[in-house]
Amino acid sequence: MRKLVLKCRTTDEQTDYAEMLPPEEPGAEEPIPGEQQAEAALVEAEPAIQGALALALTEALKQEQEDTVPGADAEDRLAIDEEEPTSDGDPLLRTLYLMEHGCVLGKESERLVVRKNGAVLQEIPAIKVDQIMVFGHSQITTQAMAFCLIERIPIVLLSGRGRYYGVIDSLDTDPVLLQRDQFLRSADPEFCLGLARAIVTGKLQNMRLILRRYARKREAPALLAAERSLRGVVADIEKAQTLEALRGYEGSGSKAYFEGLRTLLPAAWGFQKRVRQPPTDPFNALLSYGYTLLFYNIYALVRARGLSPHAGFLHPLRSGHPALVSDLIEEFRAPVVDALVLSLVLNGRLGADDFTYAETPDKACMLSDEARKTFIHAFEAKMNAAVTHPTTGRRLDYRRCIDEQVQIMASVIRGKQPAYTPMVLR
Repeated sequence: MRKLVLKCRTTDEQTDYAEMLPPEEPGAEEPIPGEQQAEAALVEAEPAIQGALALALTEALKQEQEDTVPGADAEDRLAIDEEEPTSDGDPLLRTLYLMEHGCVLGKESERLVVRKNGAVLQEIPAIKVDQIMVFGHSQITTQAMAFCLIERIPIVLLSGRGRYYGVIDSLDTDPVLLQRDQFLRSADPEFCLGLARAIVTGKLQNMRLILRRYARKREAPALLAAERSLRGVVADIEKAQTLEALRGYEGSGSKAYFEGLRTLLPAAWGFQKRVRQPPTDPFNALLSYGYTLLFYNIYALVRARGLSPHAGFLHPLRSGHPALVSDLIEEFRAPVVDALVLSLVLNGRLGADDFTYAETPDKACMLSDEARKTFIHAFEAKMNAAVTHPTTGRRLDYRRCIDEQVQIMASVIRGKQPAYTPMVLR
């Protein structure tokens, strides 16, 4: 995955990152392979800082020359069977992150050009960009916007701190028959319940995996108790006869899961439970920020495969909400975002002092500029880590795994596959 990151300070207030989305001491836990070493490669690949701005254009699939992380424990490396990216195949969904206050993205010929105060900061071949995430007060010219609409490059608009504003995307009528079937399926209660059971099962099973991984090498009765609770919830899911009842099982399992994770974290992180609106402590802030990045990666892949992001099966259809994306993110929350956040926290790569704390309960805990940079780099490295897809048996990075799941979803909607099989890691 090639990625471009514009890093800077922004001045707007942080609000809830996830508004649209439905331990031991630091250093004690080794990361899954492909995380820390890929992060090192990303940092080393950055060009020279130009004033307050740095632009990183990273060939993330050319990291095979990186050395193994010193001291990495073999048992942890194999816990989710991840490995660093290789040079096989092209990167999927190359993302341009615009985070520089006052910069302008324009287009000249077949290149995207970043300027600030009239000076050219960077020129980027347009062919190297698959989606754009605009944070804060960065701007895009109408020429660049028109090019993105023609080339079907979605532009996601967020506040400087990660609050979702909207998506600039072209209206594609090619997959209209697939989308017709999708909307008809979403109106079928029996179909929705069966598919939603599979989604919730996948989510909870991957939560169990994270708990087992962290309980493996420590005296952790709370983690084991949480894992047992989740196992019982999974066994009872078939009893749910309505979506409302199923969401109750999901909520019960999630509550037990985060109660278990709480015991891993140092007291300074102040984590008591999952809080989204707004995230009131650093751990919740990292989770919400990570879920936002993952959500809009899935959004782009859903659009690319011709499905409507808005007609889901577990999450209800409502105006402005990409319900199908909310469905598909569930099985990837724990192995992608939760595992990444725990690795950053327990290895001391982010600390509680990397955040600005809310003065009142209705305000969000905010990541510092440097913490956001660290997190985005680590997130990209995580998404490029290779893992064995349980259905196909192929070694794929996480974006390609998500793409596989989107295709499975489309096959089920078309009636070419009898049931949805979530991606449950081992």
